Amino acid sequence: MCRLPKSIYDLKQTSRQWFSKFSNALTLYGFHQSKCYYSQLTKRSGNSLVALLVYVDDIVITGCDHQAIESLKTFLHTQFKLKDPGQLKYFLGLEITRSQKSIFLSQHHYSFQLLEDAGFLACKPAALPIDPKVCLSLFEGELLADASLHRRLLRAFADADGRSCLDSRKFVTGFCVFLGYSLVSWKAKKQTTLSRSSAEAKYRALASTVSELNFPIV
Repeated sequence: MCRLPKSIYDLKQTSRQWFSKFSNALTLYGFHQSKCYYSQLTKRSGNSLVALLVYVDDIVITGCDHQAIESLKTFLHTQFKLKDPGQLKYFLGLEITRSQKSIFLSQHHYSFQLLEDAGFLACKPAALPIDPKVCLSLFEGELLADASLHRRLLRAFADADGRSCLDSRKFVTGFCVFLGYSLVSWKAKKQTTLSRSSAEAKYRALASTVSELNFPIV
């Protein structure tokens, strides 16, 4: 935990302020922030490479230079109050185990937790996520008491492009929805109105995506 000004506590910007202070300290130490994934920072010096990944208040440090990693831990300890649990064993649903020759990554515990929450621990594996012979209808069958358990298996991506239509300069928004690794729904459409900024267009794309996830396809 980092000691920050008391005025930012209990505010919506607290996490952003914490990461800003943390990343600034690492930048001064010689780390470079990734352009694709802002929570990833790396430092390279000759043949030495140290990578750091941040998720909220969890930090993963890895690299090929043990001395550089220890120096980084010492620096972070002088700047912030940290707790070092040792070698990485569990992080964001990933289980990490090591042998003398390799490192194994698995989501065994996370997968069983999903099956337990959905009540499918006693079920057998299936090649398809749903029975292809079942015909679903809005007017038949029992409604799910809690649909959030099944919505946790869906992944969605949305974006907006302002350079696709050179004539009207209107943004083209689109989204795609995956069930596991299978694409189940997608859509691309030119906006009927002209957005004043790319942020506004992206929010419109997010709104369409949320509507797609909340309402069934008919």
